[in-house]
Amino acid sequence: MRSGVIVLEGSPEVRLGPGEHFGALGILPKLRPERIERLGSRAERLTLPAGRVILSQGEEADRFYVLIDGVVEVLGQLADGSEFSLAELIGPDCFGEIGLLERRPRSATVRARTEVRLLALDEAAFDALVADTSGTGVDLARVASERLAGLG
Repeated sequence: MRSGVIVLEGSPEVRLGPGEHFGALGILPKLRPERIERLGSRAERLTLPAGRVILSQGEEADRFYVLIDGVVEVLGQLADGSEFSLAELIGPDCFGEIGLLERRPRSATVRARTEVRLLALDEAAFDALVADTSGTGVDLARVASERLAGLG
């Protein structure tokens, strides 16, 4: 890995420098460049096909996802098992923060609508991200709050 660049196997470079993919999310630009690079080195790089369920409502929250590119659909599930659309996220964006911040099961299912490229941070890396700057934790909490309000 070159400084500030992650290369996903079989795909173009994914830049993680200041103001690029992590910074473009609007919640991570407060991180120092060296912290962004450390996070990138701890992230699992995923390329998933359209239709793949990335996380399921009710399961244990164990990862935070950065959607580098592609489109995912956020789905709610009724008691009878039927699904309904809550939102569509287009990269760059992120998801999976609610369960980790609130230490509760997943509040929705996320399915790839197109092929997606993701970075997945485990719980320890996510906790380090939140602890790195108070602004990052506050911004992630704001995103989680807005998303939960949309569920109600």
